[in-house]
Amino acid sequence: MSILKYPKDISSEYYIKFQFYTYEPAYSAKASVTAQGSTTNVTQGYNASLDIAKKKSNLPDIYLPMPAEIGSQYVGQWGGQNMSSLASTALTAVSKAAGMSGAAAPKAIMDALKNPNNNAATGAGIALEQAFKTAKDFLNNTPLIGANLTTDQLLALGTNSILNPNTELLYGGTDLRTHGYKFKLVPNSDSEARNIKQIVTIFKQAALPKRESSVFGLSARNFIGIPDLCKVEFIKRGGGDNKNLPKYKLSAISNVDVNYITDGQYIEYDDGFPLGIELTLAFKELKLLFSEEIGEGNTDYR
Repeated sequence: MSILKYPKDISSEYYIKFQFYTYEPAYSAKASVTAQGSTTNVTQGYNASLDIAKKKSNLPDIYLPMPAEIGSQYVGQWGGQNMSSLASTALTAVSKAAGMSGAAAPKAIMDALKNPNNNAATGAGIALEQAFKTAKDFLNNTPLIGANLTTDQLLALGTNSILNPNTELLYGGTDLRTHGYKFKLVPNSDSEARNIKQIVTIFKQAALPKRESSVFGLSARNFIGIPDLCKVEFIKRGGGDNKNLPKYKLSAISNVDVNYITDGQYIEYDDGFPLGIELTLAFKELKLLFSEEIGEGNTDYR
């Protein structure tokens, strides 16, 4: 296994390791077979395409010093949603009907949607709501009036009230985790300068698409190959995964930013190599992270 290091004696300290993998389509035949074989483990089935992704033999592992910042974000998409009393009552009736067993449930749901205001306790309020909505439509759609009012504005003007928005905070999914790192690479020797140049080149290559598709080859000019993936690991002093730091699923390289200016100015050695290079890398996990995949006793991801 070939390895590129900066600095060259980094193996004696803790470091961050990058390994490169070939992208495996989530619904390829091979991934589908693997997923179907994981029927007793939903998580394994979902991650099947990651588990069978092949490590690239033509790209070396890269060892870099720990970055100045290491963090991890877990983002849920929550947003407020307003519902009229009519919709709120309908949903309550639908939920109750959905809890029924057998063939009666679908019919009960349809009945609830058709007759959401059959609850006597709220029927009067719903009728009033509908009356003001009808009045609003009439005022706005009558050419000579053209009031351009909302139902709430009409209610406020006429009754000193507005519709109860019945606002609920609803969960709408989660974001794929992103992670990124910044390195300042200043060579202390010719060999380190060569390593830095190779390291930067490899990250550029891995982040870019392939001219030749792995499926269609060069003969299919309408297709290009998907870029490589990256496995990022934090290695503790003495070797091994540091279980106190984040652990990510295979990630796409979303950005490679190379700055050849050192401390605000460009300086180079006699051979033309810059005095230093600032390398900024950004990644995004290919799969969502679930609650069951982290926690005490589960070291798959963190």
